[in-house]
Amino acid sequence: MKTTGTITIKMHTKRSGIRAFCIGVVALLWLTAIASLPARAQGTYSLVHTFTSVPDGAYPNALIEDARGNLYGTSDQGGNHCSTASCGTIYKIDSSGNETVLFRFTAGTGGGFPKAALVEDSEGNLYGNTQGNGYVAYSVAFKLDTKGNYAVLYDFDTVGGHGCCQDSPLAIGKDGTLYGMSPYGGEQNCGYQGLGCGLLYKLTQSGVNTVIHVFKNSDGNQPEGGLVVDSDGSLYGTAIIGGNMSCSSIEGYNLGCGTIYKLDPKGNFTVLHTFTGKEDGGAPLGLIQDSKGNLYGIALSGGKPCINTRFGCGTIFKVDTTGKFSVVYRFTNAIKFPYFQSHLVIDSNGNLYGSNGYGGNEGFGFIFRVTTNREFSIIASYPSNVNRKWGTVPQGIVRDSAGNFYGTMQQGGEDGVGTVFKVIP
Repeated sequence: MKTTGTITIKMHTKRSGIRAFCIGVVALLWLTAIASLPARAQGTYSLVHTFTSVPDGAYPNALIEDARGNLYGTSDQGGNHCSTASCGTIYKIDSSGNETVLFRFTAGTGGGFPKAALVEDSEGNLYGNTQGNGYVAYSVAFKLDTKGNYAVLYDFDTVGGHGCCQDSPLAIGKDGTLYGMSPYGGEQNCGYQGLGCGLLYKLTQSGVNTVIHVFKNSDGNQPEGGLVVDSDGSLYGTAIIGGNMSCSSIEGYNLGCGTIYKLDPKGNFTVLHTFTGKEDGGAPLGLIQDSKGNLYGIALSGGKPCINTRFGCGTIFKVDTTGKFSVVYRFTNAIKFPYFQSHLVIDSNGNLYGSNGYGGNEGFGFIFRVTTNREFSIIASYPSNVNRKWGTVPQGIVRDSAGNFYGTMQQGGEDGVGTVFKVIP
């Protein structure tokens, strides 16, 4: 652990907007929006770890937390020196803040450059995917067991059209089956530049991969954000574009405003909601599920008119398993860095939390809450990065049992390659 520090932070109103984010090989810019409203709370922000590239990693992705309070994550680069740069790591941070590198990618057939968060099974094994197979354009799905043994479960390079650019986390079913998505591939000549509209797949522990749905534009295009596995084995997810093809919710791409969908255990696919880019929103990011089965997510556009974008400021939405859709909150100002793995977080009372990469007290972002009464507030603000110490570009948050938040900054820190932080609201 290289750097630690603590700062007490206060909130005030700030308004701004920005465009961000390049996805893998093909750059797609999402213009997005959220409110930055006054709040009276204050929080304590501290650094847990500052990355140094080699040997511990660089440009960390979103975190997960286990039942014992340990944090796990991947870094896009760092670790080993590879022929193309450095290939990334899998790491653990224990409840005392000590960081341990569990695995360093070496590229080649072992994969490299992971972009998404990990998923953990009931035994503590970790699973994930890489965006590259050492050559950027292909992906692998992997397992890291509790003894530190790393294995490639599937090499998508062996299956022509659907191995590219996996940047969304896997999901795991009760029987250990893994479920994932590729934003491209599937039906040829569909979607952006004919790369395919994307697909969903399931992967067994023995490495058998089966495509379970191929998108066709009308039902969605470019699935992102990962899948939710319901208690009955049904899958839920979002496609960021597609659906209503007369709708446009992302600057420069007249390719539809996205969909929410369900795939039941028998393989029946149902579109639960087709976004219009208007009051309901457009370009959905991904889903979480509450204990009653309701689904929540952020739509990056639509909703209220917004400065700096003609597509609207975005919404937080709710949809139940039958497809009943409602808007929980409509944003009024712009948000920065809503990455596909940067999901909402929900507490036991049903309050929703999220992270914004811009605005707040110092202009470098904040953590917000939307209550069950649909009241929005900033509960903690990220500190200034004047000395590059704290980091920038937040990758989402996790919330522990005590109500504290942890997350990663993908850039900045003393070495410029990211940090892990803690916020006590």
